[in-house]
Amino acid sequence: MTDSTYYMEHLRRRGGDLSLDFVNTSNRKGAANQQEWLQRYDDFLDWAAYVGLTERWPDHKKVPRDDGEHDQALQRVLTVREAMYDVCTRAIAGKKDTESLDLLNEELKKANEHLILTQTDPGVFKQTYDTDQPDPDALLWPILHHFQAVLTEGKGARIKQCQNQYCDWLFLDVTKNKSRRWCSPDICGNRAKARRYYARLKTEEKQ
Repeated sequence: MTDSTYYMEHLRRRGGDLSLDFVNTSNRKGAANQQEWLQRYDDFLDWAAYVGLTERWPDHKKVPRDDGEHDQALQRVLTVREAMYDVCTRAIAGKKDTESLDLLNEELKKANEHLILTQTDPGVFKQTYDTDQPDPDALLWPILHHFQAVLTEGKGARIKQCQNQYCDWLFLDVTKNKSRRWCSPDICGNRAKARRYYARLKTEEKQ
């Protein structure tokens, strides 16, 4: 197991969907708390293996992987991820992000060109991708289609952003009354409660 793979296994999946877990491979809240899990293209491959993408689309290994191609592929990965983040956060704020949406639509067009239907057993079909030709973007295709499904199948209004002041992760709120506030009640939720508790103690001490 590589150090990067070990590192990925400590990246909790709190988004509720593959595409939101992908967006959550970075924490953008302030310089002191900013964290980037995808610093190299191999980090993205390790993350893809961690979430099971490389098991479903093993042909990604055919992709040539020299340093120059790594850098270009990583830049596309990060560009798509940040466009997803911007679309979601703007929507949460009641706004639109046409530029980011246009970029994602262009990427979806490319992904759709490789979309195929296969039959595994009589009456059993599945959607997969034609990966006969090496393509460094192959692992982005299922992520893009997951994101498209989240936005168009009635879940878009349930996307929320963690209210912990040091966390900006996104998640699907599947509670009946849409009352979830944190990506993880046990971690971010408890930290927020602890901060409020100690703040209240300090206020009482000053009185």
